[in-house]
Amino acid sequence: MLVGKLSCDECRNGVIATTADGGRSWRVVRETAAPATQLSVVGAQSAWVVVGDELMATADAGVTWEPIADNVVDAWMSSSTSGWAILGSGNAGLVRSTDGGASWVEVQNPCNGETPDLQAIAFPEQEQGWVLCVAEAGAGQQRKHIYATTDAGSQWSETDEGIGSSGYADDIWFNRFGEGWLLESIRGTPYSTDDGGASWTPVAGIASPDISVLYSVSFVDATTGYGLLYSGQATLITTNDGGTTWSTVLKWVDPRA
Repeated sequence: MLVGKLSCDECRNGVIATTADGGRSWRVVRETAAPATQLSVVGAQSAWVVVGDELMATADAGVTWEPIADNVVDAWMSSSTSGWAILGSGNAGLVRSTDGGASWVEVQNPCNGETPDLQAIAFPEQEQGWVLCVAEAGAGQQRKHIYATTDAGSQWSETDEGIGSSGYADDIWFNRFGEGWLLESIRGTPYSTDDGGASWTPVAGIASPDISVLYSVSFVDATTGYGLLYSGQATLITTNDGGTTWSTVLKWVDPRA
């Protein structure tokens, strides 16, 4: 399943849906009172999803969902019992849980100085992760930094060589091998890395500044991935070569229709 940060003035609720055929068809498992975004899945049964500003969890492949945290901006499930979240907005708090969200511990937030706002997180392992820090955006430009940790946030290192100031940074995605993506919206372009963020390369041929935006991306293995592209209509796309080429799976429609 894949959800992205699409926004619209008329979007007051949402759905959580599952697919068993690579995204060609979808089955609604829950309707939500607010848009459902920031989905994080571990295995075949466990997932977290942010609904409005509430973090909800399932342990039965989406049959039932339980609220586990409030005032959540972003969340990433690292295992069936551990994960990370951003609480609040702007100069927000970075927290982690090792008991399935029953309790949370605040962790050092590396965002400061020229990029004070914590925008997004990616934690494929409980102690290994990356965070996206940004400054206030304007005129199509935004200063942005990505920081990495291998010790659950005790220490952070900057990992954003090659990322330009054009475009508004929206989200990041990483796997445990250090392969990652930076997604940008207005006037931006996607970037990818295969060395944990030590170097980044703009990815051409997917999104075009001010025309189309890649809002979400996720890989199931080294070569197979999915993305949510928006250019007036949401489109689910897939790649079988690690992101070099992409093809359309589905022109997005309301899965309840």
